[in-house]
Parts: sequence; C-alpha cells; structure tokens
Amino acid sequence: MSVPRGALGLALLCVYFAQSAVGASAGPQLGRDVSYPQCGQALPPIGAFAVVGVNGGRPFGGNPCLGGGNGVSELLWAGIGAQLYANAADPGPALSSHWPNGQAAPRQCAPGGDTPNCAYDYGWNAAQDSYRDAVSAYISVGWAPMGATSTPVANSWWLDVESANSWEANTENNVAELQAEFDFLKSAGAASVGFYSPASNWQTITGGTGAFANAPAWVPGAISEADAQMRCASSGVNGGPTVLVQFSSSSGPADLSCAPLPALAFSAASPSVVGTAKSSRPIVVVLPQAAMAPTLIAFTSTAPDAAFSTSESGPWSPTVVVSAPAGTTHAPPVYFKDQAKESAEIAATAAGHATATRAIKVGQASNCGASTDVDRGLELALAQSRTRTGIMRLVARAHAALRGSGRRATIERDSCTDFELAVNGFRTRPAATLAVHRLRARFPAAALEKT
Repeated sequence: MSVPRGALGLALLCVYFAQSAVGASAGPQLGRDVSYPQCGQALPPIGAFAVVGVNGGRPFGGNPCLGGGNGVSELLWAGIGAQLYANAADPGPALSSHWPNGQAAPRQCAPGGDTPNCAYDYGWNAAQDSYRDAVSAYISVGWAPMGATSTPVANSWWLDVESANSWEANTENNVAELQAEFDFLKSAGAASVGFYSPASNWQTITGGTGAFANAPAWVPGAISEADAQMRCASSGVNGGPTVLVQFSSSSGPADLSCAPLPALAFSAASPSVVGTAKSSRPIVVVLPQAAMAPTLIAFTSTAPDAAFSTSESGPWSPTVVVSAPAGTTHAPPVYFKDQAKESAEIAATAAGHATATRAIKVGQASNCGASTDVDRGLELALAQSRTRTGIMRLVARAHAALRGSGRRATIERDSCTDFELAVNGFRTRPAATLAVHRLRARFPAAALEKT
C-alpha cells in the first residue's frame, strides 16, 4: 500500500490511517471446511473463511462438535459468520423413520406415499432440523440468546449431495427433496443456498437437473490451488456460478473463494502486546466500507486463557460480539486479557466478510527504550509501526494535523517490537474525552488510554 504524498493536512493523515487499517492482502482468499470427522482433533489454522457441517454425516443427526457441547466448538473456531453445510438425502419410506407419512404441509403426502410431494416434505423437515441444530450451536457459544429461533446472522448454506447417503432411484423425488431443503433455508433467511457435489454423484442422484442453475456451486476435486483457480471459471455441476473450490493442499483439504470477500481489518492503533492478566488497550475492527445495516462482529482467540470484554474492567468471556452501526466503518472497541504469558492470535469475524487476525504477545517486557517524554494522566493512541522508520514517516503528518492545538505527537515504545504514535499530557478525563470526540471524526482509530 503506497503512502499518500503532498499536503500534510489533517484530511491526508486521515486517509493514510484508513489505508493502513483496511489495505487488502495480496493473493487469493483461502479457507477450510470441517465437520464431525474432525471432532476431537486439532482444527486447522484460521483462514479467510470457514465452512462447517451441521450434521453428523446424514440428515436428522447433529454434528456433536458444532456447538459447545462436545470438545472444541467448530462454530466458535469458524466465527459468527461461518458458512454452513447440511447433508442431503432422500431415502424413501422404506429406509427412513422420518418419512412424512400423511403430512399435510408444506405439501400433501398421502399415508405410505412415495411421491415428489412426500420427498419434498422430507427435505423440508430435514432442512428445518439442520437449521435448528445451527441455532442451538449459536446459543451454546453465547452468540444467540436462549430461546432464539434463528441464527443471529444470515449464513451462506450449502447442501452436500453425495451418493454416500441414501437416495431413491427416482430422480424426480430426489430433486424434489433438494428443492425443499433449498426452499426452507431461503425462507429461514439464509444469505444464499448452494450445492456441493461430485459431478458423477450429481448426475446419478438428480439426472443432471438444471433446476438449480441460478444457485452457487462449491466444487470439489481440485488437486492444487492452481487447479482450483482454473475451475473458478467454469460452472458448477448444478449449472450455477462456482463460488468455492475445494482442493488438496500439503496441510489437508482447503477451499478457495473464487470471488474475494470484503475483508475486515484491525485498526492501526489496535495493540499487539498486552501485560499478563491485564486489560489491553482498545481493539478496533475496521470494515472495508460503511455498513449497509448493523453488522455483528465476533472476537475469539486461539489462547486457552484468553478473554474479551466491551469494557476494560470486564466482565470477561472467551468471546464477545459487538455491532458496527449502519453507516459506520468502525466497530465499537473491545478489550483483550490473557492469564498466561504466551503468543496469542485473535480473530474478528462477520458474515460475508473475510476474517481478520492479529497476533498479540502476552507478558512482554516494558523497559525497551521508553519515550523520554513523561506521560501524565491520559493519552490518545493514534497508530503503531514495527519499525522506527515507519513511525517517523507519520510524525511530520501528525504535527501538521495538530498545528494550532497546543499539542504534539510523541513516539513511544509500546513494547520491544512496536512503536506507537501518541498524543499525551491530558490531566483530566473530560479534556481527553473531548479531544477524542473531536479527533475521531478524522482519526477513527484514536483510542483513549490511561498512562
């Protein structure tokens, strides 16, 4: 990302900070998918996105690791905006105890019937059961209130259509089952509903139907990332646009997003170091553009002793959710604390966005060449840099922006690795708060700290 040049006014400095926080990462966006086979295993590193299975391999059976009930929660790992997939099937009345004999809605299924209407009701019920499992998982990790009947965000859903599950020989019935799952999930508010299926399975199960040609496709079978990128240009087996491609990597199955997701980012002033068992400075996430509607953002960490709060004094919990109001690009600040001296990674997730991650070192030494200026009272933290050269490039711009205010920006050592640009010397909280309110219109990442 290039640094703006020219006039050193406040508006230009604001542009620089905005670019520092939001700059998109180079290269394709890669994610992972997990489900019940990964229960009890170490989950892969956090990617730009994640897809999580809600079933235990077939309809009407939940993934025991989806929520918080059995080992590490796969939903908590994936984030609040996780993409979800459900296993589809059409076993017919002879093989299923869930067959809708005599069900009257959404379609009439005569007792003992094996018709497209009965298959439709079966699919509707199966999707409804999968959706309930997803809601329960959100409740169990604290991202939805007790008694909730819908997920807190509009997830993208995928229907897994594979011959490993039971299907009728009658492809018309099978298509009706899939149509019902599609229809229910759309009625429940899914952001999108697409299909995952090997080409041979799709042909056998659906007869190659074109009924879902407008739905997105998640394509399996690529042998490398390069192969996955090539497959993005082709339609999926259902005839719809290819959105994801699953491929083999050295670290296991991975997924490529054919169309890059808008990426969340941590603001430049968000900390990368915190003392052991101490509250961090404010952590702020930046959206790539102003939110069209209130946007929920969840924070999680890989560290077992980590906790978050919306206040520097707590209460603390393993995850916290904030809402970025419509029309804004910055989420409300959160605070991080860790009881152990370790390196932690935090993640911020939102539906429809690529995940932002940030490494935080816990328990670092603080005597690393502190500023010769003495902090008193409170200060405003504006930005950070890993190098002295990087932070020096900001000083002149900061001084130009502060001209006439009677204050100057100083360079401090936030840790043994980070330099921080700050405005200090505020003796009272009202004075500091007033400065924050005035500066945040142009410095959205400015954070108020005690010194």
